[in-house]
Amino acid sequence: MVDILNSFDTRLGSLETSVMPIHKSTQTLTRLAGNMDQTVAALEAILSYFDLATQEEAIVSRPLADQDLQSYIQSISRIRDYLRAMSSIKLKAGDRVVQQLKRSLKVASAQLDDKFKQVLTQNSQSLDLKVVTSVDRKDIPQPPPGATQTLVILAKNLAEIDRDPNATPTGYLKSYCEIRASGMIKSLTPLHQSSNVELKGVYEKGSGPFILYTISLLKLCRNEADLADTLLDSKLLSLAFMGSIMRPIEQWVETGRIITRRVLKTYSSEVGVLFDVIEALDSNMNTFESVFG
Repeated sequence: MVDILNSFDTRLGSLETSVMPIHKSTQTLTRLAGNMDQTVAALEAILSYFDLATQEEAIVSRPLADQDLQSYIQSISRIRDYLRAMSSIKLKAGDRVVQQLKRSLKVASAQLDDKFKQVLTQNSQSLDLKVVTSVDRKDIPQPPPGATQTLVILAKNLAEIDRDPNATPTGYLKSYCEIRASGMIKSLTPLHQSSNVELKGVYEKGSGPFILYTISLLKLCRNEADLADTLLDSKLLSLAFMGSIMRPIEQWVETGRIITRRVLKTYSSEVGVLFDVIEALDSNMNTFESVFG
């Protein structure tokens, strides 16, 4: 009986020795088959993205003026989705698709940026002096509802593109600051120029143009804060607002320094202007704090 059991055990061992290589080979083949399936699926995805990339490229390459903005933005969204999907496919064959998609995204974002600058410029023209010096801030014309909606949509999508690691930054925020600052400077130019003219004779309280320049500047700054709040992402408000008003404020400060230097040099009648400016700033402190606080 013992011999029979020993013989059976020996045969089992031999069988195991014979079967194990086959089992391991089967496991290897199964893994290879799985890898092949994954590779085939990845290649099929790449091939499909070749077609999709070409389709989207045809859309975004056409002038934005000839297309519906919403459809154009949807195409950009699809391109960004494809790029995210392609980032998970680690095959060299996909590099060409990725580069094609990135080129399309760059072209599309440039067109969005140009459209943003165009609409913003159209609604950032210099204001009439009567509007600038009006005591009522509501006299300042705001962009029409259609233009406002377009700017909001464009700014939102440009901000998303700027945050996308697959995209080239657009620089739209810099354009926003430059366009709005230029509009403010042009609107304040008459007051800036008149404030730089030296006053002669006896100064009459409140008659200096620099006081009106100061009050008008604060009013326009408040308007810029409101506009940025309407058009831009809340995370960008501070940067956009300060970028928009910095140049006009620097110009105003330089004018104040010119007046101060003249007063210190000759102690002219313009000393009254400085006292009036201090009084004007004090009386407008609530506005000042709401703008810069």
